[in-house]
Amino acid sequence: MDEARRIEQDVRNKRKVRIPKKIFLVGFERLSESGREKLDELLSQYPNLKDFYWAKEALRKLYSARDKKEALRQLELVIMNLKASDDAKS
Repeated sequence: MDEARRIEQDVRNKRKVRIPKKIFLVGFERLSESGREKLDELLSQYPNLKDFYWAKEALRKLYSARDKKEALRQLELVIMNLKASDDAKS
């Protein structure tokens, strides 16, 4: 996630504007209401980061899976969605 943020910052903004780092690293459930609004705003402003953020959150959920079978199902879903994302097509 952070690497994607840095690439977006360097390529798109030519380092003139810094995209905040911490908000993307904090788990969604730990964000305050204003944090969630800020996240939505940033993801709207930088749509290339949406798939990376979704994947990061989905991978975090693997740790709370009931068992290995459920974790594997979730991982396969993450992989399938990443393969289908716009970034994978480039």
